Amino acid sequence: MKFRINHILLLLYSLILCIPLYSQKSPLDLLSVDSLSVEKKKEAFVALTQSISEKQASVTILACDSALKNLGKLKPYSDHINFLKAVCFTRLKKFNEALELLKAIDTKQDLEFENSLNEVIGKTYLVMSNYNSSLDYQFKVLNYATTIKPNISKQVSTLTNITTVYYRSKLFSKAYEYTKKCIAIAEKSNEPKLLYQAYSNLGIYYLEKQELAKADSVYTKVLTYVPSLSSRGKISFYNNYAETKRLLKDYTQSKIYIDSCYKLALAEKDTFWTAIALVNKGNLNIAENKPAVAIKECALALKYAMRFKNIVWQKNSCGCLYDAYTKLNDHKNALTYFKKTTELTDSISNEKSRNEATQKDLQYKYAVKAAADSVKQLEANKVKDAQILAQQSQLNEEKIVRVSLFIVAALILIFAGFVYNRFKISQKQKKIIEEQQILTESQKELLQIKQKEIIDSINYAKRIQYTLLANSEFLNANLPSYFIYFNPKDIVSGDFYWAAKKDHLLYLAVCDSTGHGVPGAFMSLLSIGFLNEAISQQNIKEPNKILDHVRQKLIESISKDGQQDGFDGILLCINQQSNEISYAAANNSPLLISNNTLSVLPSDRMPVGKGEKKDAFSVFSISVKKGDHLYLYTDGFADQFGGSKGKKYKYKALNEFLQRNSIQSSNEQKQLLQLEFENWKGQLEQVDDVCILGIRL
Repeated sequence: MKFRINHILLLLYSLILCIPLYSQKSPLDLLSVDSLSVEKKKEAFVALTQSISEKQASVTILACDSALKNLGKLKPYSDHINFLKAVCFTRLKKFNEALELLKAIDTKQDLEFENSLNEVIGKTYLVMSNYNSSLDYQFKVLNYATTIKPNISKQVSTLTNITTVYYRSKLFSKAYEYTKKCIAIAEKSNEPKLLYQAYSNLGIYYLEKQELAKADSVYTKVLTYVPSLSSRGKISFYNNYAETKRLLKDYTQSKIYIDSCYKLALAEKDTFWTAIALVNKGNLNIAENKPAVAIKECALALKYAMRFKNIVWQKNSCGCLYDAYTKLNDHKNALTYFKKTTELTDSISNEKSRNEATQKDLQYKYAVKAAADSVKQLEANKVKDAQILAQQSQLNEEKIVRVSLFIVAALILIFAGFVYNRFKISQKQKKIIEEQQILTESQKELLQIKQKEIIDSINYAKRIQYTLLANSEFLNANLPSYFIYFNPKDIVSGDFYWAAKKDHLLYLAVCDSTGHGVPGAFMSLLSIGFLNEAISQQNIKEPNKILDHVRQKLIESISKDGQQDGFDGILLCINQQSNEISYAAANNSPLLISNNTLSVLPSDRMPVGKGEKKDAFSVFSISVKKGDHLYLYTDGFADQFGGSKGKKYKYKALNEFLQRNSIQSSNEQKQLLQLEFENWKGQLEQVDDVCILGIRL
């Protein structure tokens, strides 16, 4: 009879679990079912809570508030009702309200319920881009699903969240490590949904690493799993596959999948994925030269991303808007969104630094939790052993007691001797460790002092170098309109810009010394000194003869042992009485823009210093009129690696950029150059000093 009753209850329980699938009733209805125990209701209630959709959330919150005001028979379930309410807040993207409610819930040492809370909190922090806090809770959930109540599905989903944190934090080695763990677990299950989830992580890894062919191969492989996925799983796949195809410039396939992602996200009323889809639709439209459409899509995406406070997709939305406005030559709006993108990127970078600093701590917490669980298991085994011993004692009590007392006494003596010996050893070890710590700390302090001295010296050298560069007061007094974009790779620079005046002749130079950093700075100071000497002491007026003099001085000073140090550059001479302009150029060519026509002016193909050619430098004349633009620059900007393929920017692109923006004011041109350089460089290292001088004549 008992067997039949249990089966009937199990059948009722199964039917109740199916109710929300067909009737869309609230999980609160489950609490009114009298045929289930309190514990069974709680377990089923938590399971049903996960099925709440965004469109049900608002009504369910009102129902929860009503139930909490009139608890009555529902009093044992108050914490679970608050849990349901918190989950509804997450569906409505009210994450702060959800977290406040979740952290106030008392799980009453119910490990399973506590794990459900940890799971929701971890996912909530992930969506909010609070990666450090998310990892803390994700590792707790992983520990529970691995050691306390093994569950392969939960292991795979939690490992997926952990890898997402590491991708977003740009810790790719960690992301790959947990991706491989996820794949290994999923392959044991052989379940299509879990296999898709695990391999999808690998696809994201290759996307983040810009290994597009590998990413495409992975997503093509998991296509067979897509029909078995939930709606959200399909949304994720369509988005990732579309992004892969876009980066591979297969825009037709990309449009098919991103449209599928967007339509399904709208049908599910999922604003989070709708925002992601809109950004990627915007990127695709930019690639297809439809910036106006992209602006509408990304503006809406930004609105959604700000609503659920996701920094990553706020940044991505702003980045897309910047690209779109740049395409339209709307530099004002482009600059606005570039600044927003930079601010949000800095925020993510700071978060990433905190994650890197706490990795070992988080892993330690995970290990401690696992060790604690092992201790609990050991204690449980001891209880069982004690029960067996008690049964044996009943059979032969007196004999066991005597033997036990003898053994205990012997063990106490042995243990006392062991403890005393270990105490002596530990005292010696403690002394050695303390001495080593003192030595280590003193060495660390000495190293920090030396490092600070070096940095202070270099910063002082920077101040010296900057005093020798052309100052703004002098340039403002002698040039009608100009800008200087000066961006050293290190603290001090091998690039330099210089100006001097002799009678009615104004000299301007933009030069690139051999090397950068401290060696380059020494070369720049030496070269500036020789330029000043040529004009003020030697009274040389022609720019080509000035470079001849500087070259000779450099060879005499530093090229005696065969070294070929010096600089490439342009020396401009402006006659302020006749408005005639002449120049000499070593390996660098001036750029003239007149009537929106671009001209790269001639130069000598030899450096100012020891080289293969020893010819005298040529003097060139420039015919200009009012409103023309003249640009002098070094090779740092054109040689910078960046962009989606990590290639050089190149001179052609730089000249076209200067031509396109020459209509702007000098200050705006400088800001746009800085914006273009930072956007192109991205996360890559700056390869050289950058110096660009622009003059409106």
